[in-house]
Amino acid sequence: MAMTELIDFIKQQGIFRRKSIKKNQHSQLRKLYETGQVMRLSKGLYASTEFTIDEHFSLIQTVKAVPKGTICLLSALHFHHLTTQLPFKVWLAVPPNTSIPKDIPIHYVQFSGQALETGREFHILNGVPVPIYNPAKTVADCFKHRNKIGLDIALEALKNCWSERRCTMQELYEYAEICKVKTVMQPYLEFLAI
Repeated sequence: MAMTELIDFIKQQGIFRRKSIKKNQHSQLRKLYETGQVMRLSKGLYASTEFTIDEHFSLIQTVKAVPKGTICLLSALHFHHLTTQLPFKVWLAVPPNTSIPKDIPIHYVQFSGQALETGREFHILNGVPVPIYNPAKTVADCFKHRNKIGLDIALEALKNCWSERRCTMQELYEYAEICKVKTVMQPYLEFLAI
């Protein structure tokens, strides 16, 4: 691949992993970095200097660095405007045995099975597809991990999700079942249904 093809690839991708280019292009990437045409974000993660850094940059950077991850819990709540909390790190659901880069601010939680796979939506942020759990799944996850994030945040998320009509009661029960928190959520869901 010629240098121009690599530059076109970089412009198209915006943010990319070094692993996504061929080994014989690593020296070309180094030249682009040295001439200021590419930014190094973290170990093995680069971006075009034309890439727009906005409020979603940390989410994009995280899922590019950990492709098997899905934005969850506080970060998903913040994305869906269901909380007043502003997370300092990106909360990421990952399958077991996933390696997490240490130079990116990530708070990871291991999910498996249906809890990992269901409720995932892809949102295009700055041209990059970013997997984020939907509002109802995020609420159920908050109850599942209430000891990590706090019951008050889970209740705030449930209240906001329901009052803003971001989900149905059926979806809440369905995800509560998948996340194995149906008995925990049941009294709160019954109160909402009144």
